[in-house]
Amino acid sequence: MYSCDKTIKPSKKNRTNKVKVAYSQVFASELFSKQYKYIKDNVTRFNYSLDLTTKFNFTLCSSCHSYFQRQRKSIITKDTSNSLENNKTNDDCIILDESNDNTKHEFEVDEKSETEQITISFNLVIKPFADPSLPSKWLEIETSLLDDILADIHHYVGKLTGDREIMHSDYSVSFKPEKSEGVGAQLEDIQDYKKFLSDYKKLVDKKKNMSIIVSLKKKRQKRKEISDSEESENQINDLTNAEFDQLGVNKIGWRKTFRAAAKRYK
Repeated sequence: MYSCDKTIKPSKKNRTNKVKVAYSQVFASELFSKQYKYIKDNVTRFNYSLDLTTKFNFTLCSSCHSYFQRQRKSIITKDTSNSLENNKTNDDCIILDESNDNTKHEFEVDEKSETEQITISFNLVIKPFADPSLPSKWLEIETSLLDDILADIHHYVGKLTGDREIMHSDYSVSFKPEKSEGVGAQLEDIQDYKKFLSDYKKLVDKKKNMSIIVSLKKKRQKRKEISDSEESENQINDLTNAEFDQLGVNKIGWRKTFRAAAKRYK
């Protein structure tokens, strides 16, 4: 099924045309049961050396990410249906039960709509965490999946910010009519995608444009910098009195101050 070289560790610099973007995830016991089973089955299938009793990070391609998210949605739909069925004696719950049937139908429509190939155009706006927005970029793309849009957005986010190492977890994506007020609606899962397509078609009919906004999160300290600082803290704590003397720190009070500061920083 897969022809990739499993001896090569995936990285941001060895992407292929088939896998343009990877989605970071965290494996933990709190995952929905179907998502947990999906990861467990694949760990067994490909004989990965992973301990499923511990928490760890992993990445998925756009297709696997889309499937992984649908496992979560199917659990939510089932739980909602069971909850409503148990309470259908109440008049209010009868109304909710009817809407639940519609919800089931909407999920079916969502998955079908994902396979429809369409061309969309929108204004891409990138908002740094603490700086003014970058000049916008007008895009026109062909898409049949939410992940097609997110992959193209990711490509241009890296290109326009100059940060080729950026990951999708470093920003959030939302959409709204161009020049409208407010923060917009999230664009993250299938339900969001359905709402996006619906709003997009309404705007096209009114000859108006759609904006997709990428809001960059606060930049985290790079792992190497953290590692280097932790190493420096450990080196200070491990210094002997003789080594402090060699550095010119020959007073007990100074040594205590240095060690206390290193512990506080850690």
